[in-house]
Amino acid sequence: MALHDEFRYVIDNYGATLTVILFVQLYQGVGRQASSAGWIIADILVSFFEVLVQ
Repeated sequence: MALHDEFRYVIDNYGATLTVILFVQLYQGVGRQASSAGWIIADILVSFFEVLVQ
């Protein structure tokens, strides 16, 4: 936000970070069968939906 005054740049950065975390959690959930991965994946999907609403 130091160089740009648009909220779109914040959403772009946040979306890229959440996408990386989503793929890591998919690996953890499928590959290692981590019980918390499902909750984190659901939270990320809700966050993506919230971005669309905003």
